[in-house]
Amino acid sequence: NIHCDSCPMKFTFRKLLEDHNTEFHPKFHCVPCDINFQGPTSLHDHNLKLHEIISGDPCHICGKHVKRSSMANHVKMVHQGEDMRKHLCNICGNAYKTKTDLDRHYTKHTGQKQYT
Repeated sequence: NIHCDSCPMKFTFRKLLEDHNTEFHPKFHCVPCDINFQGPTSLHDHNLKLHEIISGDPCHICGKHVKRSSMANHVKMVHQGEDMRKHLCNICGNAYKTKTDLDRHYTKHTGQKQYT
């Protein structure tokens, strides 16, 4: 008998175990949706479509997925240094770390789309 590593089930043929694992213990599982996928590509596509998860590692502070090469910059720009907020809105006084963030903010005051 062949034992399932994930539950007490036993099988006489490896193919039956593989079919069982595919149906009941898939390796590709979306935790938030509680949905199983047959392979990594379908899970990745699902994550991009529904959860906007990009490839990369989760930030240890906020959990956002960021490319490994960008992680230090992400932590510095998003989570550290309030003194880095040098771009001030002349309408409401909010401060931003980048000119791009300030420009995006201004659209809330003007109602204009940033890129047309």
